[in-house]
Amino acid sequence: MKLITYKSDEFKVIFNAVSELIDEANLTVSKDGLRIFEPDAAMVVMVKSIFKPEYFEIFEVPEEEKIGINLHNFMDILKLHNKEKLEITRDGTKLAIRFLDNNRRFTIPILNITETAKPETASLEFKTVAEMPTKELKVAVTDADTLTDSLIFNFENNMMNFEAESDVSTYKKEVNSDDLIIRKAENSRSRYPVDYLKKILKAEKIFETVCINFGTDYPAKFDFKNGGKLELSYLLAPRVPEE
Repeated sequence: MKLITYKSDEFKVIFNAVSELIDEANLTVSKDGLRIFEPDAAMVVMVKSIFKPEYFEIFEVPEEEKIGINLHNFMDILKLHNKEKLEITRDGTKLAIRFLDNNRRFTIPILNITETAKPETASLEFKTVAEMPTKELKVAVTDADTLTDSLIFNFENNMMNFEAESDVSTYKKEVNSDDLIIRKAENSRSRYPVDYLKKILKAEKIFETVCINFGTDYPAKFDFKNGGKLELSYLLAPRVPEE
């Protein structure tokens, strides 16, 4: 296995975002690209990231491999890079990371990570699917974080609003219709934890748009895409009011 990318900044941003939620992960490398598909330890969020073969300048993968790594150890190394060409290879029981511009080489151990049982997602049917600039969601999450620990997503009458409330304050942000592309329109209302939303947005600077799929008291799926070569998505459980 040999992967080389000149887009190491983006690579670092994605792995930093994933490591905010997951400590250890199996990287699946195959003819379809490099993929991560893991839940967090609390089973609140599922993370899926795909780097397609064309994302890399060199993509040599003779056969499918699963490579278990500690994401924090991996990020400690990626943080040292400075917009350099990045090479990733397998060296026996270790994963080798090289910054090619100044010939620095690091290794981390490949771990034997047991596959985590993943929740069934194929049967999910979202009532609302809306695409908007990522900055719209970022503003709403940042604003809500000053008031409370959850953010309400509300779609009603072809309008998308974000709402929050505390004991003394309320908040509402309407997404401008010019910034909104509605793929599926049914009234929906769900509440999601702000701490997870903040982590989901860790990679927002390399994604201009986000497609939000949700329903009423239903999981939300966040799809970020970057030119078709790079995908990042999250499936987040709702915070359902106690009866």
